[in-house]
Amino acid sequence: MATQGVIMKSDSIKPLVDELMLRQNKEKILRYAQSVGLNSIEELYYFPKFIQIETIAVCNALCIMCPVKDIKRDTRFLSTELFDKITSELAQYADWIERVTIQLNGEPLLDKTLESKIRKMKEIGIKSVSFTTNGSLMTKERAESILVSGIGNIDFSVDGATKETYESIRGNLNYDEVFNNIKQLIKQRNAINPAVSVRLRMTLSEKNAHELKMLGDYWREYFGPQDGVYGKLISSWATWLEGYNLPEGHDPSRLNTSPCISPWGSFPILSDGNVPICCTDFNAQVSMGNVNNSSIRKIWQGEVISKLRELHMTRGRSTVEICSDCFVWEDTTKVA
Repeated sequence: MATQGVIMKSDSIKPLVDELMLRQNKEKILRYAQSVGLNSIEELYYFPKFIQIETIAVCNALCIMCPVKDIKRDTRFLSTELFDKITSELAQYADWIERVTIQLNGEPLLDKTLESKIRKMKEIGIKSVSFTTNGSLMTKERAESILVSGIGNIDFSVDGATKETYESIRGNLNYDEVFNNIKQLIKQRNAINPAVSVRLRMTLSEKNAHELKMLGDYWREYFGPQDGVYGKLISSWATWLEGYNLPEGHDPSRLNTSPCISPWGSFPILSDGNVPICCTDFNAQVSMGNVNNSSIRKIWQGEVISKLRELHMTRGRSTVEICSDCFVWEDTTKVA
């Protein structure tokens, strides 16, 4: 597993960042700190605000833009013992944490104990618990158990407004089945737990971007005020996606000389306990550590992530191979 020795690109750009650029980069991270209620960048080093826990790394779909089939793990299932270890540490920082997402790579509804994991997070005081699903396994019975578990937000990955577009992207899934499942969940949500928000997320590409507004128009009659449809531009998945180019209108020079906010706020945990530098680094090409033998706080304040932050802040993201041209954590959201 890769470590800090390969964080920098072998053909890394020269350190041409001037004082103006450094100041702009610091201002960007400070704005992020302020957005989560902090007054300084230094406060972000205390503990991550956003935790992602991959309890299962398998999926029943074959989406054309997803690398799940290329996942390499010692195990694709997070053990009960490791989840309990993570939970025990998170309990110490529950007031600090903004959100725990119980899902990363893979379909969370394949985890038969998902509801108990959500309940445990709420029992230790986590304010917001969420997950993203493809919706194909959201039966009426499963929806009810999810809705009473304490979940705060459910996102459905829906990559088309029409059957033809949707099924050409989301292989092995049925458009009508998924749409009916979402409608049924919304109906149950309204009766059981109206506070739960439901969002539909489209991964925008040339194949489906023209259908985002159509998708929003379709779902408007079913939604409550806390629900919505949005799109996020397709990413390179840490250089996994071959032939990937930045979408038209995005300036690579401005993007690559700025830092990503992820190393200051997000902490992804893979099913084998490895902690990659970003949620898109699905095989932990660069591992910050492993929660099987270390604490979250120790990794968050450790050497690997500290070096990553320094590179991003002083030279920009293009000094790091898998960060170059990546805008996953930039604001590319398009609301339908």
